Formats: sequence, C-alpha cells, structure tokens
Amino acid sequence: MAFHPRSRVVNPRLGIYFGIFAASLVGVVVVLLILEQLGATDRGVRMALLGSTLGLFLVIGVASYTTSPGDFLFSGRRVPASYGGPATALVAFGATGLVAITGALFLIGFDALVLPLGMLAGFVVMAVAIAPFYRKFGAPSVPRFLGERFGSDMVRLAAAAVAAIPLILLLVAEIKTAALAVGWLTRGSETTAAVIVSVVLVGMLAPGGVRSLSWSNAAQVIAALLAVLVPVAIVSLMETNLPLGQMSHGPVLRVVGRIETVQGIASPIASPLLFELPGQGLQATVGRYATPFTSVGGLAFGLDRIVTMMA
Repeated sequence: MAFHPRSRVVNPRLGIYFGIFAASLVGVVVVLLILEQLGATDRGVRMALLGSTLGLFLVIGVASYTTSPGDFLFSGRRVPASYGGPATALVAFGATGLVAITGALFLIGFDALVLPLGMLAGFVVMAVAIAPFYRKFGAPSVPRFLGERFGSDMVRLAAAAVAAIPLILLLVAEIKTAALAVGWLTRGSETTAAVIVSVVLVGMLAPGGVRSLSWSNAAQVIAALLAVLVPVAIVSLMETNLPLGQMSHGPVLRVVGRIETVQGIASPIASPLLFELPGQGLQATVGRYATPFTSVGGLAFGLDRIVTMMA
C-alpha cells in the first residue's frame, strides 16, 4: 500500500528567517569580540557564546512546534531541496564525521580520503537507486516502508530493531563528541556537558519532531559553514593573500612537499591490506601528506570505500 501525501506550499519567507538567524549569529560573535576587548573574562565570553548559540537553535526547534502527524513524521514534505540537502549532509556526517575526517586529513593526508569518498559514494548510490523509489512510496521511515511493502508487522519490527543498533551507537558518539567540545569551551566536566547536550537535543526535537529537526539542522548548516569557511578564509588570506583556500591549495601543497623533502620524510608503501587510521590525539607523521597508500594499503583503500558506501 502506497501513501499519497498532499502537496504543501513552501513558506516563501524561509530565506528571510534564516537570514535573520545568520545575522543574529554574526552579531553575537561581533558583540562578544567587543566585550572581550573591553575586558570581559574569558570564561564569561565562552559561556555567552555557547549559551547564545544553543539558545538560537532551541528557539528554532520550539518555534517549529506542531501537532500534525504529517509535520511531525516528515515535516509535511515542505522542506526545499536547497535546505534539506545540506541539512541531510550535515546529519549524515555529523559532528563525529566532521571532527574525525578533519583530524585524519590533518594527520595522514591523502589516505584519509578513504572515509569521505566512501560516504559520498554511498550518498550517490542512495540518491540514484534508493531515494527516488522510497520517496515515491511515501513512507515516513525505512521500517514503515518494509512493513508496508511486505505486509508484515514482524518485518517492520525487525527492521526497526536492526536500524536502532547503529543509530544508537551513532547517537552516543555524537553526544560524546559534542560533550568534548562543550567541555573544552566551558572548561567544565564532560558529564555536565553531556547532560547539557542531551537536554538541548530533546528541546530541539520534542516540540516538532522531524519538522523541528529539519529547520534546526538548516540553521546548524549555516553555523557550520560560517565556523569552517571564515577561519579558513582568514588563514588563507594571511598565508597566500587569497581569501579562498581552494584557489591556493596547489601552491600550499607544493610548499609542504618541499618542506617534507628538506626534513627527509620518507614515503613508505603500505602493504595492500594495511588499514591504520590515526587514533585519539596527535601522532608522528608516517609519510608525506600528498603521497597515497602510506597508512592505508591500496586494496584496503578500495575495500573500505565499498564497505562505507554500502553502510
């Protein structure tokens, strides 16, 4: 049995709302910078930055309150692709993915591409071979889709149980990563930070379900882009006189290569099945940054991309 949801009109003022959010976020940062120059304490600035950012996300989550089952389960199908796509990408990578991939690229260079390449290949397969049919069917979740497709509540329960295991593990990893970040920012205990993160998550999701999740994730995309692109642009401008790191990444890699040559860093060739990604904390450099297959063997690189894509 297929679902046939009604078409819904997208709010034409979405751009204005998220423009206000972006301006508010930038304004908070500018005000805190001014207060820091005026002598505000470091801890006070950190707490204000954390509280204001989480407060903005909570406001969006609560403002998306709904009692409609269609809105609660799949946001009424009113999320434009320009908002839903980046939000889905951010949720799929998550804080764990952003931190882990960034750290792995920093430490081992080329070989760390095995993670994002596999994930992106999985997105392509999902977008081409799965998502169109899933969306056409109209089910709000994969277990619901399988249950209706095979006409069995047992299949639905089994699918929900299987899907819950990796999702719970991912949720724990996300809360752990967020607690580490909050603990570092506030210089408090990780336990308290984990409680704060959990409360904020509940406050963001409970009022409107997927509707709250969609719009708060769209706001987080804006915050994440600002947090990533602005520091990169500043560093790129300081080092290369160009505001876009993508325009200067070739010359920078050549400089890094020359420095590695002067320091005598070798380029060992890993065994085909070697798979050694960095662990927590810094470690010694194994090979040159742009040289492939020094920490991950060629065969392991291909196999892991297939496994990551399927996951």
